[in-house]
Order: sequence, then C-alpha cells, then structure tokens
Amino acid sequence: MRKGLLLVLLLLTVVSGAALAQTTTGEVYCGDLSADDCAILEQSQTAMQNLTAASFDLFVDVQIEAEGEQMPISLVGSGAYSGLDRNADLSLDGMAALTALRGFNAELMLTATLPQSLVEESESPNTLTLELRLVDGVGYLNFDPLQPLINDPQFTGWGGLDLAGLIGALLEDNPEIFNELGSMAAGSGVNPEMFTNMDTQTVEQYLTITRTDEGSGANATFETTVDFAGLLADPAFQDTLRQQMDASGQGMTEADQQDAFDQMSSAFQDATLLIRQEVDTASGRTASLSVEFDVAVTDAEDPSENGSAAVTAMINYDYENVPTLTAPENASVLPYQQLLGMVGGMLGDMGGALGESSGSAAGGTSTDGSMGSQPAVTPEPTAAG
Repeated sequence: MRKGLLLVLLLLTVVSGAALAQTTTGEVYCGDLSADDCAILEQSQTAMQNLTAASFDLFVDVQIEAEGEQMPISLVGSGAYSGLDRNADLSLDGMAALTALRGFNAELMLTATLPQSLVEESESPNTLTLELRLVDGVGYLNFDPLQPLINDPQFTGWGGLDLAGLIGALLEDNPEIFNELGSMAAGSGVNPEMFTNMDTQTVEQYLTITRTDEGSGANATFETTVDFAGLLADPAFQDTLRQQMDASGQGMTEADQQDAFDQMSSAFQDATLLIRQEVDTASGRTASLSVEFDVAVTDAEDPSENGSAAVTAMINYDYENVPTLTAPENASVLPYQQLLGMVGGMLGDMGGALGESSGSAAGGTSTDGSMGSQPAVTPEPTAAG
C-alpha cells in the first residue's frame, strides 16, 4: 500500500507538471484543438508570462476514505502578489534569485479545517488560519490566529524576519549554496530535472484537451483529461518513474517496483484527472484554474487497506483589483544577524558538548566567519517601518 502511494505521488507530479505546462512555459499543448482555439492558448501563455501582479482566491476540498473512516479536509484562502518576474533566469546564480525575492511582494491568508480525529487533543480546534506576508524581502507571520495552537502570550501580533538579508549573508559566505542544496534534494527524492530530461510527448499522447464552452461568453474553457491506463503501460514513462523511485531513497528492489506498478495500474484503471482552464479571450489572461482528481487504491491481499481519495481545487484570479502590499503596522522584525548568532551559538554549544565528551576541546570556532564561532544572541526585535 505504501509503495503504491509513493508511485501515485510520482505519477501525479509528472502528469500535472506536463498538463499545466501550457499555462506557464514551453510549447503550448493543443492536441486536436482548432487553430483558433490553439491561438487562444498561445495568447494566454504570452499574457501570463508577462504578468507581474494579481489577486486571487482559492479552495481545496479533499475527501479521503481509509480503513472505513471518512476524513474530509478543506483549505480556503485568498491572497495577492506583485513584482513577479516570470522571465528572470534564476538558474544563473543565487544573486538573481535574491534580486527577484527583493522585488516580489505577496500576501496569503489560508484557513485549514481538519477532521477532529486528526487533531491530537480533542479540546484543540480543528480549524486553523495562517496569515503570511512578504514585503521588500521581509517575511511576516501573524501569530494571533495561531494562539490556539502555540498558546504562548509572548508571541502576539505580526512578527517578521529579513529573509533577503539572511539569504544575502549566506550567499556572501558561500555563493554555491543553492547549487549544493539542489544537489542534495536531487539525491533524496523526486528530481526536478526529470521535467527537462523527459520527452513531454511521452505524456502528451495520453492527454486529451477540448474546448467545452459555447463560445458566446467572455471566457473560453479548456478541459484536459488523462488516459492513466495507457500512460502507465508506456515503457518510456515506466522508465522515468523507476528512475525517480531509485532516487527517492526508499530502497525498492525491482520486485518491489513491479509490485508498486501493479498496485497503481489497478488503482488508476478507473481514476480520473480533469484540469480546467478558463481564459479571458480579450486579454488572454487565465481567469481560473481548477483540478478534479479521483482515485481508489485497492489491495487484493488485504482489503482492509483499500481506500479512496477525491480532490477538488480551484483558484480564481483578479487582475484589476490588486491591493498595494505593505509591511504590517507595528510588526516586530528579527534582524537576520541575530538569527545567525542564535544558530551559531547553538552550534557552538553542541560542538563544545561533543568536544567535552571526547576529551578534547571544541574545535571549528574562529574569527573566519564560521557560525560556530559566534555567541548566542538574545533576540531584541525591532519595529518595522
């Protein structure tokens, strides 16, 4: 069951990435659409690539059935962003990413509702709100809605951290830090380079895209569906998933992989994935994007392990009413230098403890800029301007 679920996640990652690529970068997938309808999607891609700001609302509804228990989960949120540079080449170096971060502002309010059975304490609320903001490279978090969870009066109101300053300091100390982190991630799970190395036609031949609106409204609606059975039987696609399974660190043998393929083939025999995109035909901008997914995981050897999941997600965009994003008033901002000092102090204490236990002095601390050489600092937050 667990091996099958791993393969399910890999499959959805690959399929959704290829199916949604038409809204962002790469060649537009038009399938058997008419030339006029394909032109609308091409116009949409161009419009979205040049888009810098938008506001949005979203919702996600998840219905899970496992071991005879129903577990509904919902996410409802809204937000906005500005200063987005979709054409920035972030692969050049970390400084390009840092420049993009400083120019990008965003806010998000997200409310999650979980089944009470998943909450550790019966008295704890099963609804929680997360409120985030990013302005001029400083990340902010509103602690007030989190009080039912953290229950700490020391954390009230908005708190912030100078993320851009922190990243800049790390890059100054090690310009290759992002490349090193990327290499670590590639060796421990799904490799992002899979999308660039895989022939997209392998997936596209199992996609079907149609225009479903009548053509009389302001928006054109396109729906993309996936032939899971055909995709799973494709040798090239199986090879791609095997590579990712090997890279996931799960230690799966060829027999384990084949068993997982068999489980997923059975589960996805009647699975459905629908991706719906509404495009404003005048501006070419995406008005809304939604995903509907249903799957049942079966285990012939142990029927008690059978389960199902249904996911519905939608995001609606508004490009005309984008609020001006500013730092929260009276926010307490922790300077990144203090964070580095606190982490350095903890690492220094750990090094000292290890040194004492081995009968030697703690090493590695000097004035060469290593974090272990810095003393712990008691944070004294400053007010945001």
